Amino acid sequence: MAIFVTEDDAQGGVDHVDSHRTVMLAVSPYARRNYVAHGNSSFPGLLKTIFRLLGLPPLNLFDAAATDLSECFTDRPDYTPYTVMPADRAVFDPDKVKDPLDPAPDSPRMDDPRVIRQQHERR
Repeated sequence: MAIFVTEDDAQGGVDHVDSHRTVMLAVSPYARRNYVAHGNSSFPGLLKTIFRLLGLPPLNLFDAAATDLSECFTDRPDYTPYTVMPADRAVFDPDKVKDPLDPAPDSPRMDDPRVIRQQHERR
């Protein structure tokens, strides 16, 4: 089993070095503990890793040519439990999390759940 966590879009929260950088977490008994990968990868690299784990061929040339994330894994699983740490409020403040079903009233979003709900009700 492996769980991958990453952003779907930087949403203007760009990195101080390069706006193309982002965070990606790999959660698995086979993920290297306390490991930070410094190699250049991409979303196609993430997809390539998932396809390789599932034994699937790449979908296209971008996936095939991408650098996978194999350096983040080991062949020996580590089932040692981990200790849950509180959220670092400098990185994530749970009190400031916005309810996705309650977007800002002045925010004209195409994915506003209220607009989507209204569209479905009209059908």
